[in-house]
Amino acid sequence: MAQSKSTFLTSIIKLLSYHPPRENTFVLPESDPFEQKKKKLAREWYPRSNKRQTTEDTFGETIKSPQRIQNNDSVKASETISPSIQVNLKKIKREFNVPQNKDIIMRPFTINGMIDAFIVYIDNMVDRHSINISVLRPLMNTQLTVNDNQVISLKVLSERALTANQTVFTQQYNHVIQNVLNGQTALFVDGDNSALLIETRGYEKRNIEKPATEATVRGSLEGFTESVNTNISQIRRIIKNKNLIHEYMTIGETSNTSVSILYLKNVANPAVVKEVKRRLSSIKTDALGGNGFTEQYIEDHPFAIFPQTLTTERPDRTAFNILEGRVAILTDGAPYSMIVPVTVQSMFQTSEDYHLRWIYATPLRFIRFLSYFLTLLIPAIYLAVTNYHHEVIPTDLIIAISRDREGVPFPTIVEILLMDLSWELIREAGIRVPGVIGTTLGIIGALILGQAAVAAKIVSPIMVIIVAVTGLGNFAIPNYNFAFGLRVLRFFFLAFSGVAGFYGIAVAMVIVAGLAASMKSFGVPYLTPSWPRTTSSPDILIRDPIWRQELRPDSINPLKRRKQPKLSRGWVKGSPPSGYRE
Repeated sequence: MAQSKSTFLTSIIKLLSYHPPRENTFVLPESDPFEQKKKKLAREWYPRSNKRQTTEDTFGETIKSPQRIQNNDSVKASETISPSIQVNLKKIKREFNVPQNKDIIMRPFTINGMIDAFIVYIDNMVDRHSINISVLRPLMNTQLTVNDNQVISLKVLSERALTANQTVFTQQYNHVIQNVLNGQTALFVDGDNSALLIETRGYEKRNIEKPATEATVRGSLEGFTESVNTNISQIRRIIKNKNLIHEYMTIGETSNTSVSILYLKNVANPAVVKEVKRRLSSIKTDALGGNGFTEQYIEDHPFAIFPQTLTTERPDRTAFNILEGRVAILTDGAPYSMIVPVTVQSMFQTSEDYHLRWIYATPLRFIRFLSYFLTLLIPAIYLAVTNYHHEVIPTDLIIAISRDREGVPFPTIVEILLMDLSWELIREAGIRVPGVIGTTLGIIGALILGQAAVAAKIVSPIMVIIVAVTGLGNFAIPNYNFAFGLRVLRFFFLAFSGVAGFYGIAVAMVIVAGLAASMKSFGVPYLTPSWPRTTSSPDILIRDPIWRQELRPDSINPLKRRKQPKLSRGWVKGSPPSGYRE
């Protein structure tokens, strides 16, 4: 007992004591707005000395360069393709476990009736019609002349025979294997020490549908799919700009999952882009199952209750954040994108806010922030009032509450926990049960269970109201991960309220606020611009009119701060409107 008490006290002391920052903590460098106008593509900051240093000079030693993922397959990363087609055929069969692998198709044929060649692809991952029309037919019918060594090079075939729209040469076996697994077709020709990778992907995929978890009344009705190429095309249809950069890497030594990074080269902070690449390339795992896996590998604070990335299934919201200067991460097989860096204000914003007039969108923001406090504090405040602070309740109300609680055998905290756990049970069951049955179960189950609990004198009627308001407040939070964190924190506040009433709630708020203030998302403080204080943004609690939002968020330090001129409504003559920000 004494040992457990000592361990508990040690944990409390560690929580409240100061810890120096870790050496590998990423720090987003501050920018100088005056130099930014002169050098738009270079971020500068003010060190203690008078000499100015660029971001690259200052943080070059801290931010490591992206590391290449090492593959542990039998083919070494540096092993090159042999000019002998028999050696290549034997090697490819061994690597793809042929003939055990029944969907690996290896098609040998001859060119000009004298040059041996073969293609390899994975059935059901390619478009067979494309292979027949663009690869096999032109190669088998070509009349190209051979050289003195009776050899036709792949370069000549690619330029003069093949009709495929995209081809890439490679001399590495591991490149061939990775691209064939990704749906491409590899061509080998006898006498050539390289292979030709031909774009023939044609596997089945889900059609573009409405977003399931981010429905809006106004705005785009397109959502992401599980195909990363389709998702990237949706973003490029929105941002038609040459500076929209798409980079990708393969993560997972067994799954070989493609992870894409999208950002605007002339807007996004290069230090953030470099840090995203470094974290992604340093992931060492056999498999990467989706964006949820990626988030847990790269987040700054893995034990924090609040999410440090923004997850969305909407292409328009992803594109908007890229235009603001953030970086989007897309994982193949996941119908979501992940946005970094983010702040806590991002968790209360939706795409619909920007399609509505500001006078409509602002009250919705107020409702969401109000729902945050309802979800977090209503049960704890009720517990504190009924157990410790009766004097704050009007006499008539406290008499009514006491009358309703007559016959209830449990104390207030047990009553709250029973109803909260019942609500969570109904909510989880409604999600797991498929289709319309799940929705019906959630509504009917809550009504029947609440009415039966009140009739059986297990809980009081006011407790049903409190739990219902708390649940509705949680549903009003637009970000699922953030709302889930509030569901967990609700029990944390209940525990402190049950021990010390309002004083316990105050202590819990200080602890949560302190932990949130210490968090960062890729170098950006989580509570900015409130803490630390930075340039105020017209898009936090009050969503200013679009034409007054001239600047991008100061917290993420974009290369290009201004996104529209002083007078964006060019048809209005005269000086800029009041409230204009330089």
